[in-house]
Amino acid sequence: MKYIKATLFILAFTMVFVFISCEKGTEPENTKPGSREYEWKSVSISDYNYNNLYTQIGGVSHDEIWLTSYAGDYNQTILKYDGDSITNFASLSIDPKAVFGLVQNEIWFTGAQFDIWKYNGSTISKFSTHILDDYYASFIVDIWGSSKNNLFAVGSGSDNFGRVNSLIMHYNGSFWEYSIPPIPDLHFIKIRKGADNNYYLLGIIVKAAESDVYGFYKYNGKGIVPFHFSGESITKKKSMTSLNNEVYFYDDKEIYKMTNNGVQHFLSFQNTNVDGGQIWGRNEKDFFIQTMDGIGHYNGTNLETLFKIEGDFGILDGLIIDSDVYFVGFYRDTFKCFLIHGQIKE
Repeated sequence: MKYIKATLFILAFTMVFVFISCEKGTEPENTKPGSREYEWKSVSISDYNYNNLYTQIGGVSHDEIWLTSYAGDYNQTILKYDGDSITNFASLSIDPKAVFGLVQNEIWFTGAQFDIWKYNGSTISKFSTHILDDYYASFIVDIWGSSKNNLFAVGSGSDNFGRVNSLIMHYNGSFWEYSIPPIPDLHFIKIRKGADNNYYLLGIIVKAAESDVYGFYKYNGKGIVPFHFSGESITKKKSMTSLNNEVYFYDDKEIYKMTNNGVQHFLSFQNTNVDGGQIWGRNEKDFFIQTMDGIGHYNGTNLETLFKIEGDFGILDGLIIDSDVYFVGFYRDTFKCFLIHGQIKE
C-alpha cells in the first residue's frame, strides 16, 4: 500500500537525511566550539528484543531515556534506558510513533489509532483519543514544542479510501485538538518554530501511482502554504532541525538557516564523509551527524568522527541532555538495533 510505503520509509530511513558541513558560514557570536572529549559506550537493543526496530528516542533526565518501536512485539514497543541498562517499560496496547518531553514526568507518546499517551512519572496511560470520521489509522511521527503548554504533533491519517491526509494537532496545556482540517495527499514529518514566529514543516506529497515529492511548508496558525527559498532543489534529500531555537533546512547536502532577513545559505557538506542527513546538537558549533564510519561532530571549524561504528549502519534518532548524547540506530544487513551513549569527560 502507498500509505505503508510512505510512512515506514519516512520513519526508518528518511529521518537519516539532514545536515551541515566543513564549508564555513556565519557563526554565532560568543559561542565556543563544543567539546570532543567524550566517554562512549554502545548497548545492543536487539539482545533484549530482536523483533522490533526502534526508531525514536526521547527524555529529559539521564535515568529515563525512552526508546520507541512502531512494529514487532507490541508488548515491547517502549523501552527505558537508565544510563546502564535497557528494560521493557510495560505491556501496553500502544503502537508508538513519536515520543517527546520537555519537563520531568511529562513524556508524550502518539499511537496508531488517533490516540495520545502520557507518562506521569510512574505509569504511561492514554491521555486522549481523536478519531476522525471515515479514517482507520493515524501516523503522527513528530511531537515538538517550545513549552509544555504549547506542543504540536504532526503526521498523517489514512482514510477509508486509502488516501493519506496530513494532520496537525496542538496542545494548550489542557487538551489536544486539531489545528486545521486534514490536507489531502500530504504527510508531515517534522515541525519547528522559526525566528519569524511562523512554524515550518517538512512534508511529503503522497499520491497513488506517483513518486513522492518532498518539500517545506509554512504554518501561520491558520493555514499551510508551500515554502521555498533561493537555492532549494527538487531532491528528496530534505530535512530540518532546530539548534538553540534557530531553524535550519537541509537540502541535498546544503544547509540553510532561517534568519530575521529570511533563509540564508549556512554550510555545505559536499565532499565530506557525511552519510546522514539528521543533526542533533546544542548550537552551530556543537552538533552531531552520521558519517560513513560512525558518529561525527562539527565544532564550527571541522568535522571529526568521535565514535566509530563497523559495518553498514544507520542512525535513526538522537537526543542531547546536558553533557550526555544518545543515538539509536541499526545495522542494515541484520536490522539489529543499538543505542550509543556519550558523556563529556569531567
